[in-house]
Amino acid sequence: MTGGAILVDAFIAIYLFVAWSWGQPSDSWLGRAVAPFTRPVLWLGLGQTWGMFAPDPAKVEGHLTAVITTAGGDRIEWAPPRMADLGYGEAFRWFRHQKYEASVLDGDTGYLRPALAEYLLRLHADREPVRVDLVYRDHDVPGPGDEGSDEPERRELVFFTYPEPS
Repeated sequence: MTGGAILVDAFIAIYLFVAWSWGQPSDSWLGRAVAPFTRPVLWLGLGQTWGMFAPDPAKVEGHLTAVITTAGGDRIEWAPPRMADLGYGEAFRWFRHQKYEASVLDGDTGYLRPALAEYLLRLHADREPVRVDLVYRDHDVPGPGDEGSDEPERRELVFFTYPEPS
């Protein structure tokens, strides 16, 4: 066995242990055992919650978009990168955007919303933007065997406007 194969086997063994014990309470022996791996696991995007293995998976798929309105009334749509649309290398490079998107949508991290809106205003400064609406768009996920039937109903919710209307 070569040195490279040993490293790969060691990584797989460590990751399987971490994945198996990741959701354990931090004061348990498993929680303490995986604590030293927290930063690298999160950096690599390997941290998971047991919800992804739930017997009743999510029935709604939703994403963040932004609509930037210019002084002339034009609308520019922006969305963070979608991992499904990227190759493996690009997806690895951009995976943090998924966590950022989830954080912007989370009610407990609303402080991120003005910063994102200000970034988008700067990004499109050449088009004279005057307003940013952050929008949550979702649709029902078809159940097994329902793929290809009717197009799911798409819903839209503007959940933040910058600057706030007076």
